[in-house]
Amino acid sequence: ILADNGLVCSCVNVNIACRRVYGRGSLGNPDPKIRRRAIDECKRASDYAKELGADVINVWPGQDGFDYALCCDFGKLYADFLEGAVEIADHNPDVKIALEFKPREPRNRSLIENASTALLMCAESGRENLGVCVDVGHVLYANGNMANAVELCGSRGKLFHMHTNDCLGSWEDDMIVGSVHFIEYIELCYVLRKINYQGWCSVDIFPSREDAISAARESVLYMSLFDSLVDKIGMDVLGECIRKGDAAHVSRIIREKVFG
Repeated sequence: ILADNGLVCSCVNVNIACRRVYGRGSLGNPDPKIRRRAIDECKRASDYAKELGADVINVWPGQDGFDYALCCDFGKLYADFLEGAVEIADHNPDVKIALEFKPREPRNRSLIENASTALLMCAESGRENLGVCVDVGHVLYANGNMANAVELCGSRGKLFHMHTNDCLGSWEDDMIVGSVHFIEYIELCYVLRKINYQGWCSVDIFPSREDAISAARESVLYMSLFDSLVDKIGMDVLGECIRKGDAAHVSRIIREKVFG
């Protein structure tokens, strides 16, 4: 079907966060049988990705974390999860494993809550094919900066995949790309050029009341627009803005170059 429509599979997502069996965790579940089930499911996804020609699987461990004090052995949770991630990475060394971090939800606090924790786990794994998926909505609702998270991972060769969307900031709203943040998306596209990111940028939105196809189309078109604005403004000009660190200067450049 993909070939007939001139498409390729960019990534295979593993559903280990939204099923009841994994309610207490996936790769870090305290029950060894359920932990094994989650690991094996990720390994099957890796096989599936290889068969489809995709070079990465996306692992979002939304249930791996904690809710209350004195209810979690943090060291064991981390060690169990890392051990499982290494086993998955070793299963197909030519398939990348992208760990998607998120501050919270559905757990009150996630094990892999930010880019730094994800990168620490990647470094301690010693596996080249274990990396990170940056969901910009997860960064924004943690009051973070999209470009910073992307450069942090990309400059270390660990940015394996990206999820693009937008949010109002207090929650992961999964809105149309560019519907809230404008200058920040120009900055993001500048950094993607700077680190020479060659991977995919998936549209990860939940158009609950909008037409899904129209919302997805707008996200793709806006992502292309922001990328084209990097050319219109100029990499050198944007680099000079960063070196100056003058907000008023940045405002003037964006106003003049984008709006005329």
